[in-house]
Amino acid sequence: MVQHGDFLEYARVFGKHSYGTPKKWLEESRKKGLDLVLEIDVQGAAQVKQKLPESVAILFCRLRVKNWSGGCAAAVRMRRRNCPALGSGAR
Repeated sequence: MVQHGDFLEYARVFGKHSYGTPKKWLEESRKKGLDLVLEIDVQGAAQVKQKLPESVAILFCRLRVKNWSGGCAAAVRMRRRNCPALGSGAR
């Protein structure tokens, strides 16, 4: 499927497992006049933004580290710096 370009976004994990969002989900949503909401990581969001610049990326933070003083805002700033495709306008 990856070789045929069937994914809107995809990733390979640990060099052997692949996962992604099939393009057909987007196509089916568009035919029905629906918006598509994806739960994907930052790298996947960057791939989507490259293919669909009009898309909207929203980063939700779920902190897992106890007593981390940086907070969600710091995590968002770090993600913006590390993922330029999301742009400085990402909120």
